[in-house]
Amino acid sequence: MERNKYHVLLNSSSLQYTDAPVELFSRLSSIAHSFFFIDRTQFLHPLDKHSEDRINVQSISFPPNDEVASFPVWGFSMSKWTGMYKKRHRIRHFWEAYTDGSYRLQGSPQEVELKSYGFLLEKLP
Repeated sequence: MERNKYHVLLNSSSLQYTDAPVELFSRLSSIAHSFFFIDRTQFLHPLDKHSEDRINVQSISFPPNDEVASFPVWGFSMSKWTGMYKKRHRIRHFWEAYTDGSYRLQGSPQEVELKSYGFLLEKLP
């Protein structure tokens, strides 16, 4: 086995909260590995209607005082990201990820929501 090769890279619910998710995915994909497990990643819904990623604001409240925090979050285009995945990987499995629900985007000209999905990617030789 090649030195410093990882069996599995794991990413869960974090790419969409980074400043440069495409660049981060590219850097992670360049690491020697066999599989890449990506879970709870938010995609724009409906899946077939969006060709570009979109930056949004996510607001959540925290008990017990219901204080609200807001922060940027990316909604990814499924066609764009699966295209990037397929450049270096084979998609072995795809699923709708368990989360606390989908999110409607405020200020959208049409009904748009974010839903979380997961992928098991196998590195191409």
